Amino acid sequence: MDWTVELHRDDGGDVKMIDLPNFEAVLACIKEHKEKGFLGTLGVHAQAQPTDEERAAVIVAGGMPMWAEPGLGSN
Repeated sequence: MDWTVELHRDDGGDVKMIDLPNFEAVLACIKEHKEKGFLGTLGVHAQAQPTDEERAAVIVAGGMPMWAEPGLGSN
């Protein structure tokens, strides 16, 4: 499954999109940005409906699940 991490800076700077190939890369990306003191929201998008475990892991890691894209209705 393809994933995207969307970085929203608190100071209103440009949004940065990082396309990642797998869920492990998503978690590593969130961890790296949190360790560097990123001040903003890290939204995570998935191209298919993620599992409950993946949703929970994103939240625990410090990211915000943003699944409400066209075709990604929540169950």
